[in-house]
Amino acid sequence: MLTPEAIAKKTFRRTLFGYDLEQVDAFLDEIIRQMQRQEKERREMAELIETLSRRVCEAEAAAQTENRQEAAQ
Repeated sequence: MLTPEAIAKKTFRRTLFGYDLEQVDAFLDEIIRQMQRQEKERREMAELIETLSRRVCEAEAAAQTENRQEAAQ
């Protein structure tokens, strides 16, 4: 999997008519920043999903308990 760290560590051979290294580095830096933002957002979304899933389970359990109590009356 491609990671921001792998991009940051990637090196290329220099050639006589190669790319402008400053432009390449600036572009790679932007890719790294974007990947880091996306990874942070992915982690936050995963945490939110976990929290909401837990709440749904708790609400379902409470509803079942309430239904059983109403049925017993």
